[in-house]
Amino acid sequence: MPAGQATIVGKANMKNIGSIIFLLYKFFSIILLPIFYLLIIYRKSQKKECQINYLQRFAINKNSVNFAKQGKVIWLHAVSVGESNSAWNLIDEILTILPDYNILFTTTTVTSAQLIVQKIDNNPAYQTRIIHQYFPLDSYFVVKKFLRNTSPSLCIFIES
Repeated sequence: MPAGQATIVGKANMKNIGSIIFLLYKFFSIILLPIFYLLIIYRKSQKKECQINYLQRFAINKNSVNFAKQGKVIWLHAVSVGESNSAWNLIDEILTILPDYNILFTTTTVTSAQLIVQKIDNNPAYQTRIIHQYFPLDSYFVVKKFLRNTSPSLCIFIES
């Protein structure tokens, strides 16, 4: 078989594998959603979650919906305090270079959320252009709802 045909067959197989993986993701994320819910209830009882982030983890947040209606949104995600602190230079550049864009800043920890909210509250330039929300659960319907509600034009994930 010529090399060109083998490449086409390989691409078709990769597409099928990708489809199968996505179907498995959808299936398991739906099946595991009640367990995620119970885990968050447990974390709430341990004071690792509060009412606001509990709802936001299920993509229930009218603030982000209203924020998305105000203009174009860049979704920036940083897992915890270190990544969140390192994001501010990038945020300042984005706000300067792209004045028509707002930033939806997501995190996963209570401590990083508190620091971000404090930083936003202490800077009037941030107050109208940045909001914080907890990262949604990695479950098909939750992520789909989050993306529909926020309509980000660009997603940036900061890893350390």
